[in-house]
Amino acid sequence: MSHKERYQIVPQMETYNTKFPKVITPYLTLFHQANYRSEIINTDSAGFRFSYREEVRIDNQSWWSQKDRGIVLGGSFAFSEGATNDHNTLVSNLNSITGSSFINLGIKGGNSIQELITAIPFLADTEKAIVCSGMNNLVVSLQSTGRNELFGPLFSEGLVDKLTNYSINTLVRRASFDEVGTVILIKMLLTRIGKVLFGQRREKKKRRTAKGQDKYEALRKAVEWTQRDLRIIDRSLPTSVKVTFIMQPFASASSKELTPEEQRLFNITDNLAGSHWEVLKNDLVELWPSYVHELETMCSELGIAFMDLSEKEFDGWVYVDRVHMTDKGYLQAAQFIAEEL
Repeated sequence: MSHKERYQIVPQMETYNTKFPKVITPYLTLFHQANYRSEIINTDSAGFRFSYREEVRIDNQSWWSQKDRGIVLGGSFAFSEGATNDHNTLVSNLNSITGSSFINLGIKGGNSIQELITAIPFLADTEKAIVCSGMNNLVVSLQSTGRNELFGPLFSEGLVDKLTNYSINTLVRRASFDEVGTVILIKMLLTRIGKVLFGQRREKKKRRTAKGQDKYEALRKAVEWTQRDLRIIDRSLPTSVKVTFIMQPFASASSKELTPEEQRLFNITDNLAGSHWEVLKNDLVELWPSYVHELETMCSELGIAFMDLSEKEFDGWVYVDRVHMTDKGYLQAAQFIAEEL
């Protein structure tokens, strides 16, 4: 089984996995390329994915003049990896169902502090706030190198750590921005570093997992980072606005009976990801019930509404992998969230 076979089944995943670029961005470290255009994904001038209310496009320029403004924070699930286009994302579906104007602030591979940073420009003017998240903080905590414990670990931190060994002036001298452009330069630098580090970095991950780090300590830290950043978001909102925390679905923790399409895709992605993913997946399955319980307790203490999407009865082919959904899945998830609101 190969990427090619997966892309034949769900062709849009090739765009999400191989074509849609990540770039170094001020404040967010790694983020989506701004002004990206394709039939599947389009981003605004800041790198946020377009959402729609009927035919009205919601982005970082138009949002301010819309009625019933809202923000949706989260990782790649909120971003809606797997959707066939911007009209079929979780956020666009939510806009269609509720008539609100939610902007999609989801970050592929984002942790809770990055979610907080994306929210900052919009907090004072939003009328509704949804955080649809949970997975990424636990994953990065389980995989943490220990370098970023103060703010919280992030994805690709091995590459970012390598970049911190060089001054920005050194990086500029090694390539000409005028000749290749900022985005291409950063991609070149990350590619070169990745080629050097990939084998060593992957081996380190295997050794760290093999040693069996304290998984429940990683869970505790993930909850603490989530609580810290969620509290800041909640306290920064207008007093009339309350946060709703939506625990994103995890197929391996759900009782949903998988369709043949889901079973086939899970087999493909599990085989492609290799033994490291198998260990991580097993850890996530083991920790998930406790993690959800801890986050629900945390939300209760903060006075934040909580809903777990894994407990909802999704119908039909809704997953493209164990974390992300099809158009049908994002529509059903939006319906569940709208009921909670």
